[in-house]
Amino acid sequence: MTPLGWIIFIVSNAIVIGLCISCIIRIFLIPREHMQAFLEIDTHDLDDNEDPKG
Repeated sequence: MTPLGWIIFIVSNAIVIGLCISCIIRIFLIPREHMQAFLEIDTHDLDDNEDPKG
């Protein structure tokens, strides 16, 4: 591989790894009360008053 190929390879991998690390850091450092879903969908799967057998 040519030196330019190695440079492109290393830079592109560094960018991808850097983005992954920044996302992981954001996930673990942002408090939960500031995280929310884009859509608030109630699937009723946590309702205790329904009989699962029908």
